[in-house]
Amino acid sequence: MVQGVPPRIRTGYTPPNTAHVVRGGLLFDSDLRKTADACMAKTGVYGISLWIAPVPKLEDLVAQTTPYIQRYSHLAICSLAVLGEFETLPTGRAPHY
Repeated sequence: MVQGVPPRIRTGYTPPNTAHVVRGGLLFDSDLRKTADACMAKTGVYGISLWIAPVPKLEDLVAQTTPYIQRYSHLAICSLAVLGEFETLPTGRAPHY
């Protein structure tokens, strides 16, 4: 049995597949798997951390998330559709998923 703390889910914005996504790190399968496994160990659910733009300009999202993502040497920027059929759960502070 996993002893985890479930993520805090907030209500609100449901992003469309065309929404911009910013993620610290890379989008290689091995990186995403490692992150999802760590999330499972911590929270009891598989997940990866994303920032999704609720605004039309990607520059605004990058400006909003800079304090959180500046620790990463790589940033992945894509549309939500690139990530496939993952469920997006609004967790933590907006615009985090």
